[in-house]
Amino acid sequence: MIALAREALENAKTTEMKAEAYYVLGRGYHSVDNYNEASTAYFRNTQLNDKYIPARFGMGQMYIQRGDLPKALTEFTHVLKIDNGKLEYYQNLYVRQCCCK
Repeated sequence: MIALAREALENAKTTEMKAEAYYVLGRGYHSVDNYNEASTAYFRNTQLNDKYIPARFGMGQMYIQRGDLPKALTEFTHVLKIDNGKLEYYQNLYVRQCCCK
């Protein structure tokens, strides 16, 4: 996944494609517990698309991993400002990720 995301990033022609590639790269690093690289990729995504909810949610998770709950809360609050209709979905996703590791 990481290699494919890097390749997609190198070949991305638009800002939207780059943002998506950074998100996938972040998920790849996140899935192998490389939280520093995941944070970097999620952050780069949010620089390209401030309203990309999955990357914001990923950033919140990274802050929790680091024990920085105020920053995590800021990210999750940002997600809710973008689209609060998905709150239950993200709560369930987070619980599954915490319990299934």
